[in-house]
Amino acid sequence: MVSEAERRPRVLVVDDEEVNRELLDALLTPQGYQLAFAGDGVEALRCVEAEPPDVVLLDIMLPGMDGFAVCRALKADRHTRGIPVVLLTALHGSDDRVTGFDAGADDFISKPFNRYELLARLRSLVRLRRLQAAEWDRFRRSLERYLAPPAVEQVLNEPELTVGGRRQVATVLFGDLRGFTSLTATLEPERVVAVLNAHLGKMAEIVLRYDGMVDKFVGDAIMAVFGPPIPMADDAIRAVLAALEMQTAVAGLQIPGLDGVRLPVGIGINTGEVVAGNIGSDRRLEYTVIGDAVNLAARLEQAAGPGQVVISHHTQELVSHVVQTHDLGTLRVKGREEWVRAYAVLGRR
Repeated sequence: MVSEAERRPRVLVVDDEEVNRELLDALLTPQGYQLAFAGDGVEALRCVEAEPPDVVLLDIMLPGMDGFAVCRALKADRHTRGIPVVLLTALHGSDDRVTGFDAGADDFISKPFNRYELLARLRSLVRLRRLQAAEWDRFRRSLERYLAPPAVEQVLNEPELTVGGRRQVATVLFGDLRGFTSLTATLEPERVVAVLNAHLGKMAEIVLRYDGMVDKFVGDAIMAVFGPPIPMADDAIRAVLAALEMQTAVAGLQIPGLDGVRLPVGIGINTGEVVAGNIGSDRRLEYTVIGDAVNLAARLEQAAGPGQVVISHHTQELVSHVVQTHDLGTLRVKGREEWVRAYAVLGRR
């Protein structure tokens, strides 16, 4: 597979004069550029949508939609605004340059052009475009370590992150390592961190595989959410199946130098209405969920025994056809006056 660095740069030439297209083809193709052509503005926008180029060489005097309008359309669209646009035109007045740069153009070259100048500017813009693309890919990969694909897309599509949230139904999972606190007293700090990373890392990996969102790590505990920002009908099912897989995976993890020592997980799950969104201030935001449904999930985790998955009545109603459960009756949980109906998940049906 050809890497991004090895791929031939793509240049879209937008010009209604065939002789100009042929001239640029003769100049750029031998230099290793892969060219596409459009004869008018509407066709140019279609070409960019079908296969985004690294650079657009854009004439201004086009039939119908002129080059200024094409440039404005490209720069107004989040998906295409990062593509460098060079206005390559017979116009050369200062007013035309000002209009072009106001439209968002990255460069302005008047015809007849100097071939060496054009090639130098193209090389510079291609390098810039690829650096931007690499940074964007790194940003996406970083997000994918914490968020489910729908949440990643929402963050990438959000033009500006603002404080606030909206109500929606979500399934919240809390998992806590049992016995970790006492174990830390016998281990060096570096080994404590390694053990914690191994266990929480495995749990986070499973959450993401079931399209959940890793909300946060708190000491030796993990909080995960299934639903935000885009709720789906099987959110509760995926949360419970992820919890069962967590139990199996963590039970098999061995702690180097401590043969036979295992750190089981207690897991609590609840489904209910939450407020999901960006919580914090203008300087520091965190995408999370808050509400009583979150608190109940945390309390159920505290009630769970080592290796146990405890779910609320609401969650049980949503997953009973997929997993076997055992009625635990009503539990008294901290922070609630009324008793809570809870179930232990035994396994898949």
